[in-house]
Amino acid sequence: MTAKIRVERQGSNGWTRWVQPIRRGYILACCDCHLCHRMQFRIDGGRVQFRAQRAPAITRRERKRHSMI
Repeated sequence: MTAKIRVERQGSNGWTRWVQPIRRGYILACCDCHLCHRMQFRIDGGRVQFRAQRAPAITRRERKRHSMI
């Protein structure tokens, strides 16, 4: 599985843009340390919920990619 990771950068107000996540296969990577998580989203009782799971293989790949820059 090759995940496409889109870089989100914080603006002058300290926040990123609003993102509409996809339900499956969403990867969240920290902009500072590149720790990556798989994210799952659902709607329960009209409220959006999410959960996260560490993604060690993707984290290794991202950290290697960013160490070359």
